[in-house]
Amino acid sequence: MTDAEPIPAGDFARDTDVWPDSEVAGRYHANLSEAWKVFYVFGGCTMAVALRGAQRALGRPELQPVCASAVFASPVPCGAMVVDTDVLRSGRSAAQVTARLRHASSEGTDVHLSAIFGATHATHVDFVDVTYPDDALPVEEAEPPPPPPEGSPFQRINYHEQTEWLMGSPGFALGDADRWEPGPARTLSWHRLIKEPRLPDGTLDPIALCAPADVLGPAVFARLGPPGPDNPPFLSLSLEISLQFVAPTTSAWILQHTQVPVARNGYAFGVVELWDVERRLVALATQRAHIRPVDPARFAEPAGDA
Repeated sequence: MTDAEPIPAGDFARDTDVWPDSEVAGRYHANLSEAWKVFYVFGGCTMAVALRGAQRALGRPELQPVCASAVFASPVPCGAMVVDTDVLRSGRSAAQVTARLRHASSEGTDVHLSAIFGATHATHVDFVDVTYPDDALPVEEAEPPPPPPEGSPFQRINYHEQTEWLMGSPGFALGDADRWEPGPARTLSWHRLIKEPRLPDGTLDPIALCAPADVLGPAVFARLGPPGPDNPPFLSLSLEISLQFVAPTTSAWILQHTQVPVARNGYAFGVVELWDVERRLVALATQRAHIRPVDPARFAEPAGDA
């Protein structure tokens, strides 16, 4: 792919879909296109494929995802993937499923996921003790970030062409050194999949929340400030993401409120709240990532050719 050729259009529902193997029970196949590539497939997308496999293996549409935790053992290239699943238990109102995703060329497990599915039911225990960030800009006032500086390994990312991403606060963004001020490892941003995956009732497919849940890196950048001799470029490589589903939403835009309280010894830990445009909490996620310095020259070619 050259700079002049367009990135292939991505359709999250279609591209994260799985189909059963004709010979092996509990095995599913998928094919993620180059549309979802960062340097490899975006971690939130491989998590979504594994969760989709777990959902299909369970085969109970009345149960929705309650939580899912993915461990990323190896980066996954774009292309054909295999998902092997095990239904640990399928109870009356809850079920537990595991899924092991690998690239078709891999022998081991690249992503291991455990998930719980459940039926909603009303009880007297009903509260949300998480507060919407009042300093978040409304989505209609948010602006796209400036382009990354020349030579940045983040100049051309296929995944970014399948999404819209807006600055949820007037602070620092990648490549915007003039507006950076020292502060905590915290960011506010609005995320939207251009091709929105919807359920028959019109709500956003909850599996799509795997994508905005994978967002630790920008908060680390916000804490450190613009790249320089004492702050060389680095990659934030997901090791584990745990996603707790809270409420359905019809909102296309999802506010990511990300905070990274600890980054030490080559690892960072963060928490992300996902809110809809009506200020309702739709999910909570935690993420552990490996912080790895990167040589920008390694990514000098367009990302689609890497």
